[in-house]
Amino acid sequence: MNALDKSAILEYQLLLQLGDRLRRLRKALGMGTVEMARRVGISRTTLSAVEAGDPRPSTGTYLR
Repeated sequence: MNALDKSAILEYQLLLQLGDRLRRLRKALGMGTVEMARRVGISRTTLSAVEAGDPRPSTGTYLR
């Protein structure tokens, strides 16, 4: 396995962990996906993608 493959795997694992932490925080705050997405200024489907660790949303979206 080359360095590029390892980097992609690590990035994916980190996005999964971040998405899981965000989902747990949202639920701990008692918020649904629609409310959280509205507060952050993104669509519910984009929030769902972030929580799933999808790499397609921009870095800016993840920072929101």
